[in-house]
Amino acid sequence: MANVKSWSFSRLTDYDFDLGGCPAKFKYKHLDKLPEPKGEALERGSTIHKLAEDYIAGTIKRVPKELEKFAVFFKDIKATKKSAPDVVTQEQMLGFTANWEPCRGDDWKNC
Repeated sequence: MANVKSWSFSRLTDYDFDLGGCPAKFKYKHLDKLPEPKGEALERGSTIHKLAEDYIAGTIKRVPKELEKFAVFFKDIKATKKSAPDVVTQEQMLGFTANWEPCRGDDWKNC
């Protein structure tokens, strides 16, 4: 991929077959910048992801009904986050330079 100037783990997983990706999908998404198709399942997944993130962050006080089957799991994560905030993060962007030095995950010039 000669046109790619920077990589992240997400970009790599979009590209690499062994990680569940597809080079064509990578090209359409990151080089051609085509919008990803929308659908009911994707929208539901995005909603559930956001609810889980908000619950763990504490902006939602009770386990949402969409997460009830996993209530014990999410309560454990939330309790761990409260007692050890450096251990649990909802999501984290990581990036590395060509020399494997850490940099911001959204620093597309150096990452």
